Amino acid sequence: MSKGGVQSGFTLDGGSFHFSPTLALNPEHIELEIQLDIPNHGFLGHCTTTIRSQSENSELTRTIQFNAESFYSILNVSSSPIGIKSYSYSGHSLEINFNESIPNSDQEFISIQYIIFNPISGLSFSSSTSNQTPNFVVSDHETERARYWIPCIDHPSVRTTYSVEISVPSEYTALACGKLISSTPTTPKQFEIPTFPSTLVSNTEFQQISTKISQFKLNSSQILTQYLPEFTQKSVPNTDESFSSTKTENESKENEQWTCWRWELEEICPSYLFCIAVGDFVKAELKRASTRNDMELEVFAPKLWYDANTLHCSFDSTGEMVDWMFKKLGRKLPWNKYFQVATGSGIGGAMENISLVTWDDSLLVNESMRLERGWIMDSVNVHEMAHSYFGNAVVMKGFAHAWLKESWASFMEVVYAEEHSHEMADSYGILWMKREGYFTESNAKYKRPMCCYKFDSSWDMFDRHLYPGGAWRLNMLRHYLGENVFWKAVQKYLDQYWNETADTHDFQRVLEKHSNVSLEMFFNQWFYSPGHLKIKVQMEYNVIEKSIGIQMEQIQMKES
Repeated sequence: MSKGGVQSGFTLDGGSFHFSPTLALNPEHIELEIQLDIPNHGFLGHCTTTIRSQSENSELTRTIQFNAESFYSILNVSSSPIGIKSYSYSGHSLEINFNESIPNSDQEFISIQYIIFNPISGLSFSSSTSNQTPNFVVSDHETERARYWIPCIDHPSVRTTYSVEISVPSEYTALACGKLISSTPTTPKQFEIPTFPSTLVSNTEFQQISTKISQFKLNSSQILTQYLPEFTQKSVPNTDESFSSTKTENESKENEQWTCWRWELEEICPSYLFCIAVGDFVKAELKRASTRNDMELEVFAPKLWYDANTLHCSFDSTGEMVDWMFKKLGRKLPWNKYFQVATGSGIGGAMENISLVTWDDSLLVNESMRLERGWIMDSVNVHEMAHSYFGNAVVMKGFAHAWLKESWASFMEVVYAEEHSHEMADSYGILWMKREGYFTESNAKYKRPMCCYKFDSSWDMFDRHLYPGGAWRLNMLRHYLGENVFWKAVQKYLDQYWNETADTHDFQRVLEKHSNVSLEMFFNQWFYSPGHLKIKVQMEYNVIEKSIGIQMEQIQMKES
């Protein structure tokens, strides 16, 4: 039984529809200052968000709500020039009420100081005092997980520029999206708590923590252990190694050398595509692409586990892929750098963050593994790089249109295999695996449209319909329109929506305009309706006439 085009089994009873938000107050820039405490899996953070009013409705421009999931504590919230009247934190969202409405086109600067400890998701910590497990921190936000450590409006249609300062012990390298501005020696900063009316104090914990931190130079390890006694009662890894507050250790921390890394991302970026990675990394510099000789290609991984040879063996084809993307799509890779980092936890497969792709290190290969598993590594590499175009430069308007990024990235794996395999069967093998993965889910679990507004969680959309199912549909569309027409139309689509958001209708209209072919029926059948073509075939051989009779019947409508 279908409900709103979705077969039962995909959503729970009473599942809701999801549409892009209308924002009277639109975030434009996020500035983060964080000082990490890797052993204790936390940090003290300062987030300054620039918002701009884009509405004449005074009722809509008096309040803003940020996603802020399970923050350990909100220390202080302030803003200028309007200022805030009150704020409240539910544990899931932070609601801020301004002193008055923000006039249309005016900006307001919101400052939030907060503590993160053992985040549930979004930011993964690895720490140990042994020589067997490396210390690192890596973020992974897809689909809506930036909210676990960054106060933000966590939706792909909301895009901002970023600047981030990451202060860490000097043996660590801190990476982030965008351009490296500086890496300079630093000392723990003082966390300034401004004076504000008592009406803004939400609870007694706020008063106690604010007073203590304002008297202390920001050494997060000491604050989290000494000034928050209940912190030590939390369950954390390696508790026998953590939370020592002896005089000797504290003196050692005060003498420890720290570095502040400052990164800036000038391209507008949805929260799910922003990333940081910190650790004691080995680095491999790859051969640059001929089409982007000015773009740095570098790869990082924990020094304790890997060497530069493994990184070269895994990623040396990256530069050639950059050139291939330009040849196929007519646009150069847009970022000032293309870094990739592989860690041991926190990443499921790989993630296409803008200019900083993160990997699960289980995908890496050495020379002996390259012959057997190199094609997997290259497929994932092409997949994530394709997102620089489909998903990053052209962003989906909402998760209902997630196929515009994931189906496209999966399809580009196939196209790359077609043009680089010694055996054409290799590309057909990839297509066959994708088809079987989609059919398994569609026939055994549920059927849903590719463009689907009804879901329980945005993560539910990232299924086998989205990856292999959508890739197959694009492959059919390519053959329906023809190679030359299809790829020229795709280039026009990228040109038109570069640095913009797009939905399924936008893609359809561009293809129709540049192919002069009506695609209403194709998109209605293959993108807006659930299921796929199913044919029952019966064959009968006539011995006397030596002929074969074949009867074919579409049966998918009978099953829906």
